[in-house]
Amino acid sequence: EYQREIYSLLTTLCIRQINLGEEPFREILFQLYQWQLTYEMMFQEGHLSARNFKNIVALGLKLKKFEWVEAFIQDYGHRVSEDARSNALAYNRATLFFARGEYEKVRKELREVYFSDVVYQLGANVLLIKVYVELGEFDVLFSLLDSFSAFVRRNKAVPSYQKKLYATWITFVRKFARIKVQVVVS
Repeated sequence: EYQREIYSLLTTLCIRQINLGEEPFREILFQLYQWQLTYEMMFQEGHLSARNFKNIVALGLKLKKFEWVEAFIQDYGHRVSEDARSNALAYNRATLFFARGEYEKVRKELREVYFSDVVYQLGANVLLIKVYVELGEFDVLFSLLDSFSAFVRRNKAVPSYQKKLYATWITFVRKFARIKVQVVVS
């Protein structure tokens, strides 16, 4: 328990440093995660939280450790609690596919799952929007932006500060896409 607390403090320290722009702490945090996984310090009653699972995948992708992330998803996905497992696996596989530029696989992965968790649902929509931008599928993109905007506004589980952030991001993506459409048409 004492070691678990020490690693938790070190993890928090690394995250704070990363948030301050200290990039070398990403690799240190990655090593801390690996150590905690090896010695099962991140598990509660044999389960890895969906949040930790997502954070580890995101960090591995940021560090471009694609093969490691793929193995991690395969090796530890079954350790995510059963109620969050399907969302966690689908979303994190989709983020891996996106990082690799495998956009069709992203769409397929996200289509086959109903996201019961609002965090994953928000993330999945953002990921799909990025896919449509990358593929230049602007008709579908504008439609998704409209429905996503309505979802964010109406969903009571989305905090008001996040609603503002998403609204700003959606506005930016819409403007960016309109410029791209004008360039393609010209």
